[in-house]
Amino acid sequence: MKRLQQLSSVYLAVSLVLFLFNVHGTLIICLPILVILFILTRPLSSYQWGVIDIVVVLLFALDVVSSLYSITPIPARKTIYVSIYLLMSYLLARNNLANAQNAKLFWKIFSFCQIVLLGFVLVSFVIFRKNVFSLGFTEVYYFRYLFKPLGYLDNIWAEIALFMVGYSFFARKCITICMTLAILTVLLTFSRGAYLALFCFIPIILLVFKKYRGRLVAIFLFSFSCVYLFCHKDFVRTIGFNETYSQKVSTDWRIMQTKELWELACERPLSGYGKESYSFVANEIIPKRETDEFANIAPNFPILLFVEKGLLGIISFLLLIFFVFVLVVVQCNSTKNLIIGSILGMVLVKDFTLATLLVTPQTQYLLLVLLACLKTKKTNLYEMSPMVSYGVSSCLVCAFFLCKSWKGGDLPVMMHNSIVGVEKDKNKESYIAELETIKEQIPFDRNIDFILAYQKFKKQNYKQARLFLSKCNPNTPYCKFLKGQYFYKDRKYKHALELMRMAILQKPSLWCTREISTLKDIDNKFYKELENRLLCFKIGRTASPIELSKYGVLLHYMGKERAAKQYLKAAIAKLPNLSAPWRLLGKLQVASFLDTGSISARMSSVSSKDETVLTLFISEYKVKANLWYLLDIQ
Repeated sequence: MKRLQQLSSVYLAVSLVLFLFNVHGTLIICLPILVILFILTRPLSSYQWGVIDIVVVLLFALDVVSSLYSITPIPARKTIYVSIYLLMSYLLARNNLANAQNAKLFWKIFSFCQIVLLGFVLVSFVIFRKNVFSLGFTEVYYFRYLFKPLGYLDNIWAEIALFMVGYSFFARKCITICMTLAILTVLLTFSRGAYLALFCFIPIILLVFKKYRGRLVAIFLFSFSCVYLFCHKDFVRTIGFNETYSQKVSTDWRIMQTKELWELACERPLSGYGKESYSFVANEIIPKRETDEFANIAPNFPILLFVEKGLLGIISFLLLIFFVFVLVVVQCNSTKNLIIGSILGMVLVKDFTLATLLVTPQTQYLLLVLLACLKTKKTNLYEMSPMVSYGVSSCLVCAFFLCKSWKGGDLPVMMHNSIVGVEKDKNKESYIAELETIKEQIPFDRNIDFILAYQKFKKQNYKQARLFLSKCNPNTPYCKFLKGQYFYKDRKYKHALELMRMAILQKPSLWCTREISTLKDIDNKFYKELENRLLCFKIGRTASPIELSKYGVLLHYMGKERAAKQYLKAAIAKLPNLSAPWRLLGKLQVASFLDTGSISARMSSVSSKDETVLTLFISEYKVKANLWYLLDIQ
């Protein structure tokens, strides 16, 4: 049994490292080993569970149940086995890491891998910074979203790096190098939320961790000094918090999104909209949304819980936080518990600025290991019965094969065929019929309403077109443009001109569509009036970089190169990470870097003149459809 426990420690450390390195197929590799270890070691009997163990099990049970009633069932149900896998890993860790020798072996292996992981990320950042500087820029801050260490988004990596700071305290002999590397990686994310969390964590941990206080102060000073000296501009911009245009927009978005989603979630207060539903709710269900930007991560942790799991989710997490706090206070003489409590507090602060904790299994796994390490009063941990261990293991295996084999029914196939078909052969009746069937199954997806409205309009079925159009988001440029076309057909030219003008100013590429070319051929007078109204549009002095960029792009499409360059240059002077201005100014390498993160890619500076409003719309909708229905449309 001792050998098995040691093997479990090795497995836990290696599986966590594989997760963090984002190795493809990690779950497939680790799952059979977990099942074997779970059956052989039979971790922590249910009658030995503490309140934290019970709450963790309840949270994962809610996670599975919310997958079953989710309004986005396909991505939700495909991840049920991940929830069961993480719960079993927690139970294994809870039993295994309670033993001092096992815990020592786990942290020894993980600490070495942590040094390799963080060292790799630092080297990646140096290369990334070199690429940014090679393009003529003098700071990284505006381009930090392009830095994706090991494939993680910047804000998700910032949260993982914060966990690494906390994990460094268990590295014992390697604490200095682990802590230094971890803090450097946190600071180099230039994430305001991560900085705020770190600033809150440092004074608390200095009070708690008295043994290494002098060493910790030296580590903190060294790390901050390095980043301040070598990335001075980026560091200063980050701690400015609300100084730059992008920071102000980000703050305003968080406030607006929180208000909108809170009101919407109150319509399903108890259970929410289900797992993996946030993106769909935020982008499709919010009525009369002012922008057509795509939001994929919630502005804060409570909103994410309320939207996806309702009051049940919020209460469950509040219970977890409460019982962890009580355990830390009751056993305040346990340095380990105080450190874990401080780490969890730091992560919560970060998640109150952007909810990334539940976005990936990596961050959840890191959280569960810390919870498993909490020291409780119970010292003699008994094994669960063989029947229970077999049953739980069987659930995981069955869930894995069911989730892997389940394709979501006919919906994904129908969705894929209809979107691709409509894009290539817009008048085929079978595709339209499929979309109408899909719409009955997914009443919330307003994108389908627009596609159907466009199709009905082209077939001169104006009554049905108007019905579908009334269900669309009225603030999107596509909806405005189609309404403008509807008014034009109805000879209401004044309304048509205004709507088309607003749509093109919001989405300049609409000027290059086939619809505008046709309008020029059949009604040159109307076309000229629309062109004049667009050219007479005045940009205010307080215009945002986005507005300047859009108008500059539009002037370029209209052949007004001299005026276009003025607006494009003004836009990138305020916000240099806009790719369209660089592309139209002839800086294709910069534009390529901003679009793809690579300075070697090549792209054309000429826009297609054969696009339609529908093909433009579908090119944007593909990103959402791939996420919500697990499609693979290129």
